[in-house]
Amino acid sequence: MWKRLAIVASTLLILTVIRCTPTPHQVPNDSLKVWLVGLDGKTLLLDQKSAESVPPPPVKADKNGVYYGTRFALSPEQFSRLKQAKNPAVIRVLYGEKDQFLRAEAFPLSQLLKEGNIDLPDAQLILPKAVQIDYQVLDYPTPLTLPMLIQEIDFRKYPWNAYGRLIIRLPHRFVCYFTTTSPCELERCLRYPPEFNFESIEILANAGPAVIKTLTSADCAVTLAASQAFRTAGPSATFKIRATLRRLRAAPASPVYSFRYSSSSLPSRLEASNLVSVDLSSLATLAVGATQTVDFELNWVLPTGIGAKDFFIVNNATYDAIVAKGGCTTPNTMQYYAEDRFRFNLNGAVGGCL
Repeated sequence: MWKRLAIVASTLLILTVIRCTPTPHQVPNDSLKVWLVGLDGKTLLLDQKSAESVPPPPVKADKNGVYYGTRFALSPEQFSRLKQAKNPAVIRVLYGEKDQFLRAEAFPLSQLLKEGNIDLPDAQLILPKAVQIDYQVLDYPTPLTLPMLIQEIDFRKYPWNAYGRLIIRLPHRFVCYFTTTSPCELERCLRYPPEFNFESIEILANAGPAVIKTLTSADCAVTLAASQAFRTAGPSATFKIRATLRRLRAAPASPVYSFRYSSSSLPSRLEASNLVSVDLSSLATLAVGATQTVDFELNWVLPTGIGAKDFFIVNNATYDAIVAKGGCTTPNTMQYYAEDRFRFNLNGAVGGCL
């Protein structure tokens, strides 16, 4: 009898503990409707289909990025719950590549809260490096009196309860539209996004397959001496190079590619189109996500480092189409081409990583 009572009492205690444990409120990542508001009040609904849409022109642009208004809509349930919140607010967070925190803003809703559409005050900055935007409608842990920037530590340390959320990943051409202004740049980024990415550039030693250094966009500086070269002729030293390319998107019909480079003797942003002698025909059948290595030779004047600095994989048809539109640039420069580009720094010559 006592054993049966003990089992019943233990069961009731367990049920009591379970009943008292708070259940986190799960909010779907698409439960909030958000629009960008651009020039002349034109809007774009942010959702997965926005990847196929062209954003309206921003209301303002400067060296920091582009500015858009932000409008969102509450469902009747969200509106009802937020009316009970102590400090209703909107959090807007920008993330860059590899999910690094860039910027977060908090906007109090105490004066704005209403059914239907709500416009946030002022135009919101979208930084050039932003690739993801996270909107949350929530009960903020402390009162807010003005739109304010918040730190990453503040954003993460409070277990607040969200009532609506939207996470939007900005596609490449979307970000490109945000950060470009000239018609030619818009043409190249909206219609001709890059087909490839340079994963690395390997500079090979003269004795064989040994690698002097593998250059990446994060570590692009190298120092070379004539003694390491494959061959020399006066101050000119020739090296064997191996580039690893990854296909980002499907190839167009019957593509013809060329490999070009700019010279480090030119100013940093002046992009010439010297051709590298290499067969790129196999790139046309490279699957999306797959990589391929391309071997070629280049020479530099040492020790000054004058020679190739920026590499480009060029779809000839795309390049010709952009040049044919006129007004962008002449055929012997690359600065308005939708290039797949890699820049490195040799012996301290002008230029940085890309």
